[in-house]
Amino acid sequence: MYSLIRKAVSEGNIKEYFPLLQHPVARKWIAHQLVENAELPKEVEDSCFSIVEELAENGDPADALGERYWLQEWNEKKGRT
Repeated sequence: MYSLIRKAVSEGNIKEYFPLLQHPVARKWIAHQLVENAELPKEVEDSCFSIVEELAENGDPADALGERYWLQEWNEKKGRT
């Protein structure tokens, strides 16, 4: 899936993927991929992080743990608060 996002970024049509943030299943993977691979409008970036934070707090225990590690690593790497 990452290759789809990278291709969309290189072709300049990444905005076509933004609606997937509302999809109940796709939002779980698209949030990570958009943040990791694209320059995003602040509103979209905030939406992505809200999804990941929600999964970290309310997701399946194993998945939630992975989300918390991802957030911690991202915050340390990028200095996001």
